[in-house]
Amino acid sequence: MSKKWLITLLTVTFLFSIYHPVWSSVEGIWDINGKTTVKVTIKGYGTEKETTFFEDEFIFYNDNTFEMIDSEGTWSQERRKFNVYIDPADLEDYFEDNLEYMLDTDVDVYITSYSFYGSEDKSSHKIKGKMKMNMSLYIDEYDIEGTINVNTTFTGYRSYEYFPAQKTEESNMISSSPMENILNTIDYLLRTP
Repeated sequence: MSKKWLITLLTVTFLFSIYHPVWSSVEGIWDINGKTTVKVTIKGYGTEKETTFFEDEFIFYNDNTFEMIDSEGTWSQERRKFNVYIDPADLEDYFEDNLEYMLDTDVDVYITSYSFYGSEDKSSHKIKGKMKMNMSLYIDEYDIEGTINVNTTFTGYRSYEYFPAQKTEESNMISSSPMENILNTIDYLLRTP
């Protein structure tokens, strides 16, 4: 009886020693391709919806800070799923500064909802995710108010110096960053009679 018990114990110990989770960390640099759809509604001007494609670079640092071309924040991961947090005040400042420069007047932007999340595939060579943002907009000088809805989907591949990034269909399209897309859509709507 003790021989069977010893064999069972050794087998279980061996299996536990070689077992490792199928997921890994998103920590590192990712080449990103994606699609952003922006819908801007401004009272008295109507609604404009535009979809553009973009390329970016996401960097998930080992101290849980996050960086992309237009923004920075923090990240967390549980198993295969990850979340990115960018301070809404930083996003509001970004849009206000750029809109004020573009429109040459004071602009107020308020983030009403925001999410940025994704998941990593089992091989840890690919991520996919979404960023959603809703904002309200007010241009005091013209007494203009409106809403901005942003939906972004993205796919990313680990960046390796010796291994060129894998491309998706979107990467061959004309691209602009999600932030540029929002600014251009607002500008178009305000300047169109």
